[in-house]
Amino acid sequence: MTTKFSVQNLIPIQTKYESRDAAEPSTLTIVNTSKNGKRVVLSEELLETIGSPEKIQISLIENGIAICEQFSKAGTFYRLRPTGKKRCVYSAALVDLLTDDLQLDFNGRTSLSFREVEYISEDVELPIAFVPITIGDNSASPDDESDE
Repeated sequence: MTTKFSVQNLIPIQTKYESRDAAEPSTLTIVNTSKNGKRVVLSEELLETIGSPEKIQISLIENGIAICEQFSKAGTFYRLRPTGKKRCVYSAALVDLLTDDLQLDFNGRTSLSFREVEYISEDVELPIAFVPITIGDNSASPDDESDE
């Protein structure tokens, strides 16, 4: 059966729409949600540059996060799981630590993305990716609205 209607009765939907600039992909995204989990998402480029490891170590330093296949035999190794072209570390404890220590603000959003990355390969055993993050950094790109 075909539905009949008058085109004159069609009213366009009016919603708030904000376009996002997708020109610069993020290198690191921290997802902090109560409903959909907590994870750290790393770009394909970042992981390829540090040798495409299966697991990584993450180090907090005063002005950011350093990521390497292995800093030392001590410390936690985080297994990377695929998610599209990127890979994730699923760890609520890690996200909570990063959120607290870097004083990241997730009010009104579920994730923060960081685009800047520096690669360090001189005078180190394994290449290191450094993502600069200032304590209380609000310059990160908010990716999603609140999941509440």
